[in-house]
Amino acid sequence: MVTLADLKEALKALITPADVTSPVEMREALREELLPSRSPKVSISFDDGLASHYTIVKPLMDARFLKGISPVIPGSVGGAGYMTWAQIRALSADGWEISGHSGLDLTTLSDADLEIAVRGTKTDIEDQSISVETWVWSAVGVAGSPTQREINAVRRYYKAARHWYIDENYQALNDLYASYTLKANHVSDLNFNLANINTLLEKAKHMHAWVIFYVHGIPTELSVANLTILLDAIVASNIPCVTFREVAQATELGKKFVTGTALDKDGSGNIFKDDQPIATTTPTHYITLDPQCKKFMLNDVKYRFEAAAVETFQLYLLEDADATAILRRRDVIYNSGTGKTGSTDYHDTPDGRVPVLVKLVTAGRLYYLLDWSGAPGNTPGYIVVRGEIVGED
Repeated sequence: MVTLADLKEALKALITPADVTSPVEMREALREELLPSRSPKVSISFDDGLASHYTIVKPLMDARFLKGISPVIPGSVGGAGYMTWAQIRALSADGWEISGHSGLDLTTLSDADLEIAVRGTKTDIEDQSISVETWVWSAVGVAGSPTQREINAVRRYYKAARHWYIDENYQALNDLYASYTLKANHVSDLNFNLANINTLLEKAKHMHAWVIFYVHGIPTELSVANLTILLDAIVASNIPCVTFREVAQATELGKKFVTGTALDKDGSGNIFKDDQPIATTTPTHYITLDPQCKKFMLNDVKYRFEAAAVETFQLYLLEDADATAILRRRDVIYNSGTGKTGSTDYHDTPDGRVPVLVKLVTAGRLYYLLDWSGAPGNTPGYIVVRGEIVGED
């Protein structure tokens, strides 16, 4: 049996010293070889659970050995023009992914009704012995684009969600923090253009990206002839046609991420102007995290400060605002190093300083200190952090 260790050693032997000059480059080279998430992918979704998706689309997909995604609205199942539960179960059993969907504009619902709509959809589908892990946003209403409130509600029950329309037409695999607003490309007879479809597929190949197409009525919105052309283009691209669930298994999609930003656009917020030496200061400023968790793996730190005076600084991130713990540096989980300069973008991804396990004392509050070399004055700037929730608080 070939073990993972054997595979790593074989890969190392293929990488010459001229190709790799540091342990970081070695790690990234191995990651490129080992992770299937870096390969291009394409998905196709047939929204609303229409009867034609079973009677017309499925035979065309079967003939090409393709599997699709079927977002269904439980309240419409069995109605005129919609699939029955038996047909939806047959799709699921044949490898299609069933996603939660709604005919409502969730942005208009009260908090209580929003919870009922999102949770109820999942419950109704699972009551039919069908697994559902992903959500598709509705295009109903001018304000149909989800806000953070709706995203938070969906996040509680689903691993990812696909947007109904975004100008950009492909989702890069190397940044799936936006896994609850996945970008998608709508295909209909009105906008059908084979050259554009092939361009998207080529972008997926060259950028190691994931392109998602979605369709509604067949043949009312997209003709069978044009659907056939679309499917043949996908087959000809030689890009794996996958479901959301399959992408989640190979990538970071579906993990529970935490993000936080401290932002002062013009310096009037006074959140970056104070000189706060670590040995003598109890921090008063903190980054508010979303969601408000305590335990997470800090994977990404980005910051920039536009000091009025030319000063250098050192940034610390801390688990608490306890003066004694800070003095002993027990709470320090990130140290930028000395001599950082203003008007410079700094971005730490896994390279030694991160990743690091964080256990906050106060949920949702990641404290920071800025140790300036002098008095910087009113200072515009930002700190952005990203991480992955690793357990219950």
